[in-house]
Amino acid sequence: MDRLLKKNIKIQYNFAGVRIWFDPNHIRQILTNLITNSIEASTQAGIIEIIQQEENGKFLLKVKDEGSGISDEDIEKIFNPFFTTKKNGAGLGLAICKKLCQENKAEIWMENHSIRGCTFFIRGKLSE
Repeated sequence: MDRLLKKNIKIQYNFAGVRIWFDPNHIRQILTNLITNSIEASTQAGIIEIIQQEENGKFLLKVKDEGSGISDEDIEKIFNPFFTTKKNGAGLGLAICKKLCQENKAEIWMENHSIRGCTFFIRGKLSE
């Protein structure tokens, strides 16, 4: 929360109200990691959007930021354990996110924006 205030970052969210099939502790850890990464990548007074919707009988969760994005050469490596571009990073955050998604029969991927920033996507099963 401190980092949000220091950078004057706003978090906007839009939840469609669909129930998802996911371990609550796992989704909490994934969102914490993705939002933390977005805060670190964002510039002053940036916006982070969290969107949840139903798409083709599955849920789709998006975490979108206006940060610096990820270089094309690093995109293929970001989910590998111990890969990091951060000075003091361990390179485990996104690898853990991927593993937790797999355990919950969900997929995770990211896309750079054409101007700046990126979006992480998680797609998985709806709760019955």
